[in-house]
Amino acid sequence: MEKQEIVKLFLDKGLQLDPSSLEYLYTHQDNINFVLNNLIGKNIGVVTLDLIKSVLPEDVVVIKEFKEEPRKVSVDDLVKMLRKRYENISEILLKRLDLVNLISIGKITKKSKKFSLICLVRDKNPDKRSLLVEDGSGEVEVFFTEDLEDFKFIVLDEVVGLVCETVNDMIFVRKVVFPDIPFKKEISRTEEEVFCLFLSDFCLDSGFNEKYFQKFLDWLKEQKEKNILIFVLGGISSKESDVEEIFKILSSFKDVYLLKSEKDASSSKFKFEDPVLVKVKGLTLLLSHGNIFQKYAKLFGLPIEQTCLLMLKKRHLNPTIELGRTFEDVYFLDAVPDIVACGSSNQPSFLNYKNTTILSCGNFVDKPIFWMVNLKSREIFKIDLS
Repeated sequence: MEKQEIVKLFLDKGLQLDPSSLEYLYTHQDNINFVLNNLIGKNIGVVTLDLIKSVLPEDVVVIKEFKEEPRKVSVDDLVKMLRKRYENISEILLKRLDLVNLISIGKITKKSKKFSLICLVRDKNPDKRSLLVEDGSGEVEVFFTEDLEDFKFIVLDEVVGLVCETVNDMIFVRKVVFPDIPFKKEISRTEEEVFCLFLSDFCLDSGFNEKYFQKFLDWLKEQKEKNILIFVLGGISSKESDVEEIFKILSSFKDVYLLKSEKDASSSKFKFEDPVLVKVKGLTLLLSHGNIFQKYAKLFGLPIEQTCLLMLKKRHLNPTIELGRTFEDVYFLDAVPDIVACGSSNQPSFLNYKNTTILSCGNFVDKPIFWMVNLKSREIFKIDLS
């Protein structure tokens, strides 16, 4: 439908569109009938963009914010938090069939040969390739052979399952069992065709390449028939005026949701703080600039999307305790996301794991590679602006 046809459709019902509302309806044509039906007979002369958005159902709803509030804590606070973490993750691990002959540490005897534990990691010794683990009934040191690579990916304060065997009075781990995503997780889709476009790191105050941005705008103009929600995963600018300008430009094309990273200036245009869990048309999305994963990516020697996958398997975004932060276990992942999208990647990539899509985006400096997902088909589209 061309713009003049949209104008006529509304004029026939006694409604006049201002320029911003016309532009919005032209790029969101699937909303035209809904908006029209909800405005007829309400004594409205001029239809504005704010008025349109007030009658539309919310496309994106925040379901969990991972907010930490630094405060003074006691030893008792820490013990309570770790106990709750153990209970939450144990509940998931108890459903894992590979944890055979499950016992508590306090019940290990000299006769215990092959058994499994659910335990909290208290200490790690890379030289001995050992862990000191506990479960409330006691503590024990367990050892890893050189061929068991998962030792590298275990961190302090996380809760894991261990399949063990006693050899010469030493307990060796034969398999690490992470809480993980349910094996039979259904793939979630929308009934209508909706696209989520993920961008990150405009870096307007440091290295921004205008050529890449112009290529992106030219591409976006060609997508006017698609219902696209744009998510900017932080890294815009330390200047508020830059943030306002990017929002103004992008929102003239599509609905835009900005996530604030640590280095971004404060602005009312930011919808989320990093990281956040949201519902988009019924699908659960975990969105992050990537800061929460950077220390683990460095520790594991993995790219961002592989690190995201590993933290999903742990069902925790930040298990290692940092003293001085709140001791509510805010980073525990009780809900399994359908899509994880991160920015701040030097190697933009994607992968699929048990019907969860994991994406890492590039930047508008030297890695202009981004991703778009069709929520109906779950097809992934690469947007390469180089």
